[in-house]
Amino acid sequence: MLSRLSIRYKIGFIALIGFIGFVVYQAASYRMSISIRDQLQQIRTDDFAILKFSNDIQVNFSELDKLYQSSLAEADMDLLIEADGRARRMKLDFETLRQTYNIEDLLFHELYSLFNSYIDKTSSHTVAVLGNAVDYERTLEGYAQIGLLRERYEDAQSRYLEDRYRAFENQLNKIEAEEAYMVQFGLVLGAILTLVLGVFSILIIRNLISAFGNAVNVAEQIASGNLTQQIQTVAQDETGQLMRSLHAMRDALTTQSEDNQQRESVQDFLGGLNETMRGDKTLDQLTHGVLEYLCRHFYAQIGAFYLLDSNHLEMVASYAYRIDDTHQTCFDIRDTLVGQVAVEKKPRIIEDVPDEYVQISSGLGQARPRTLMLVPILFEGGLKGLIEIAAFRRFSEDDLYLMRRCNDAIAISVNSAQSRLKVSLMLKQTQEQARELQNQREKLGDINRKLEERTKELDMQNSQLEDSRGELLEKSQALELSGKYKSQFLSTMSHELRTPLNSILILSESLKDNSHSNLSADEVQHAEVIYTAGTELLTLINDILDLSKVEEGKMDIVLEPVRIRQLAQSLVPGAEIIARNKGLEYQVDVAPNVPETIFTDSQRVKQIVRNFISNAIKFTNAGGVYVGFAMPDNETRFRSKSLSLGNSLMVTVRDTGIGISRNVQERVFNAFEQADGTTSRRHGGTGLGLTISKELAVLLGGEIQLHSDGENQGATFTLLVPLDARESVPKALIANVAPAENLPAVTIDSPTVRALLIEDNPVFHQVFKTVFKKAGFELAVAEDGARALALLQEREFDVLIVDLNLPDYSGTRLLSLIRRSSGYDKTPLFVFTAQDLEGSELEDVMMYTNEIIPKSPTSVTRVVDVIEQIRVTAPTLVTPAEYLSVLDGCKILLVDDDERNLYSISAALQRYGCELVLAGSGVDAIEKLQEIPDIQIMLLDIMMPNMDGYEVLEKVRRGLKNTALPIVALTAKAMVGDREKCLKAGATGYLSKPVDTQELLQCIAQHLAEVEISVV
Repeated sequence: MLSRLSIRYKIGFIALIGFIGFVVYQAASYRMSISIRDQLQQIRTDDFAILKFSNDIQVNFSELDKLYQSSLAEADMDLLIEADGRARRMKLDFETLRQTYNIEDLLFHELYSLFNSYIDKTSSHTVAVLGNAVDYERTLEGYAQIGLLRERYEDAQSRYLEDRYRAFENQLNKIEAEEAYMVQFGLVLGAILTLVLGVFSILIIRNLISAFGNAVNVAEQIASGNLTQQIQTVAQDETGQLMRSLHAMRDALTTQSEDNQQRESVQDFLGGLNETMRGDKTLDQLTHGVLEYLCRHFYAQIGAFYLLDSNHLEMVASYAYRIDDTHQTCFDIRDTLVGQVAVEKKPRIIEDVPDEYVQISSGLGQARPRTLMLVPILFEGGLKGLIEIAAFRRFSEDDLYLMRRCNDAIAISVNSAQSRLKVSLMLKQTQEQARELQNQREKLGDINRKLEERTKELDMQNSQLEDSRGELLEKSQALELSGKYKSQFLSTMSHELRTPLNSILILSESLKDNSHSNLSADEVQHAEVIYTAGTELLTLINDILDLSKVEEGKMDIVLEPVRIRQLAQSLVPGAEIIARNKGLEYQVDVAPNVPETIFTDSQRVKQIVRNFISNAIKFTNAGGVYVGFAMPDNETRFRSKSLSLGNSLMVTVRDTGIGISRNVQERVFNAFEQADGTTSRRHGGTGLGLTISKELAVLLGGEIQLHSDGENQGATFTLLVPLDARESVPKALIANVAPAENLPAVTIDSPTVRALLIEDNPVFHQVFKTVFKKAGFELAVAEDGARALALLQEREFDVLIVDLNLPDYSGTRLLSLIRRSSGYDKTPLFVFTAQDLEGSELEDVMMYTNEIIPKSPTSVTRVVDVIEQIRVTAPTLVTPAEYLSVLDGCKILLVDDDERNLYSISAALQRYGCELVLAGSGVDAIEKLQEIPDIQIMLLDIMMPNMDGYEVLEKVRRGLKNTALPIVALTAKAMVGDREKCLKAGATGYLSKPVDTQELLQCIAQHLAEVEISVV
């Protein structure tokens, strides 16, 4: 019976008996655990809470009693009030506990009643005693009653606690008894189940041991290699299935053994091939070795190895193949069967080869092969070559399988051999280059030795100069510091030259003006000569500084829209007068096809073209100077990659002067050189103008071209610049970029400028109204975006000034709505904000605005200047006489350590009624400010000993807390970044020495006017 049952049923029967016992035990256990859980839950929720309350009330009662006693002892009514409050909270705890747990215990009610009696008596008696409402005897009597109530309460409290602990102990004993019964029941039930399960298990195990014994015997026979062992299956249970599985395993092992034999043969084949390819073999050795191995293994009598070279296959190795003029060894892709297999990248076996295809020859004779096998060699999916072998026997699919298996190994070896060949060739080239470099180093060594010898000679010749500069040369031995010391040298020399030059220009200008009419004509002429010479010296200094800035890459480029015709018109007034004084014709033409505007640095373009014009007038004695603006034509040749016919502007300056010989045309662009560089040359100049112009043209992405047929044939200088320089100028040099798409149409062609200010700050309302009124502008004000949009619909405005921080609209949202308003898509719009715009926020704002003007002490005047620049009809310049109303009586503190500057500047300012307070040092300036509180403006020299101008600014702005005083920085050290450094330190203006008198007067008047406005 047991042999007919499966093992799962046998085990299941045993498990069923155990499961029934387990269910019985679990049911009993569950019932008892429910009872125990309910009792434990009652203990947790009721008994523990009541016990905790009892303990707490005992402690709180003790503290309450002490509090009442303290109030009596100290006669402190506050303590009594506190005790009453605590008593009320304890009463509330009693009521809460009784209602929550529905306590009907007589001891609890007795305890509660005694507590109330004690509290009522103690509180009322304490109040009476503190209020002197009872005599001494009644006081003692009250104390006795309170003591008695206290003892009765404490006795009831002890009995209540003892009762609660006794009930808690009884519940725990009951739970313990139930748990003991549960353990006894489990032991009895377990013994019964163990007996029953043991009997049935012995019977089933005996049956299984017999069946598994047979299976183990069969498995041992198979393990020993006897795969012919007979296997009989009788039982119907899992043991019978096991015997059948052993039968299937024997069959599978037989098949696997055959597969292993085949795999071993493949591994032997690949191992032999890898052994043949191992080592750093040349490409010829590798291909011959591989081909010989394959032919021997596949019993092939002939073979060939082809490698891919460009788009054709070339035979590089052969096996038993005779090569002569009648046999082809190189095949194009897709030509012949070899080329076709290479294109398809799939191996192929060709049977029944024709007689005339190929012959296998030996010393005794020759015959055709029966089969042909062609296998492409692939590396990472790409074709590297192809192997072709032929044999008298027929190639099988197993042979093709082996060829596929060895494909990767052959391809990797071929690729490695080719890489080694390339590396070898590169190594040879490197070695040749190394030899060339060695030769160059030797030549450079000779040159260095010659230079060292020349240096020694120069050192000997200039020993005096070297002594004075010894410390500087010692510190500047490192190449990376050369630029720093060069800048320092130029800065110092600029300061030392500009300081005396400042006095020369100011005093000579004052003398040539002859305002008191006390000088003769010769004396005035002498003053004009001095002024002209000083101006030329200033030009030389500026040229040297510009050249230094260009060489150091610190020349700032300001990209902005430039109207060509306006630029051309600006070249007429000054140059035309000079040309006519020499009897020359002067003409400026703009071609019709020139665009309205280009995007470049107008100041740099003017500097270049004016240099061309100045040279042309200087070197022309008869004829004329002709300036032209045009687009390049097909004959124009460009050297710069950023220039082309469609994106370039051509500015030409042609003269009929002395011309330039061809052999010196390139030299004129070198620093300090001219076409006539001899000591007897007729024309002055430093030779720096063209050098600076050439470098500036390159910075703008353009170039300069020179054409002259020779001496006395005139010369033509041509400036070529891109129409849009934003893509050509290095980003590090760009100081400012205005949006090109808005500005071409930005002009104001109206006699009276009508402006709309969109600003929520009333202080700026008043400032703008005052400044615009003086400028002759009409101004309307909108406090928010909604009012601004309404005004745009009601009236017409020529210019808009917009603050970004408004209460109702975000900045970009309002700008977008303004540009979509009818008639305001091209109206000049300036953003007036104190917000620092960066990244995408800056890009969004620049889509709508013509310029961003930061809020600063001079920002309102800056708005006026920008509006004046874009007016078609510019206002007339203010004459010095108009400064009198502002400057007359103005008290100015002039700070300079050079007495010449103090004298010259004070003399110039006193002519206009200014009152000067002079300070010869920074310390003196601080003292003057503290002594004289009504100083209206300070002119501060930056380069001073002990306390320089930056320290003075720091002390004035932060030490004296004087942030309103206008301070104009004066410095002869006009290097890159000086202006920004002064303004950042606290200066409100900046002028470089030598100071132009008119520029100084205008700067002072402007600052005084702004101070007046801010006060208003």
